[in-house]
Amino acid sequence: MKQFYLLTLFILLFATNCFASNFIEGFEDIPLMKGLIQTKNDDFSFANEETGITEVKLNAKKKINFSNVKKFYKESLSQMGWSIKNESAESISFYRENTVLDIQKIKNTPLKISISLKNIY
Repeated sequence: MKQFYLLTLFILLFATNCFASNFIEGFEDIPLMKGLIQTKNDDFSFANEETGITEVKLNAKKKINFSNVKKFYKESLSQMGWSIKNESAESISFYRENTVLDIQKIKNTPLKISISLKNIY
């Protein structure tokens, strides 16, 4: 009986941690880095039969530098099947199947970034 309670507790803790992660609204599986908030009024989305693009803006709610943002997305997106396409001091791009994800620094202080997801067919 004790094992049942321990297993139940473990499952509840695991489920809570899995669903506690925040994702960027408008993207299926792109996590929202802690310390960043999404600016809802700046979202953009367009799609037709051949291609689609979604773009959102994120602002830092505390002091974060862009190198920390790149590090977070390198680690988290690689676990989700994304590969780095290219990287510079001001941006980083990933690809997966027919999709490109661009993360670009717009403003340094306070940090503001743009994330765009492009489907290429």
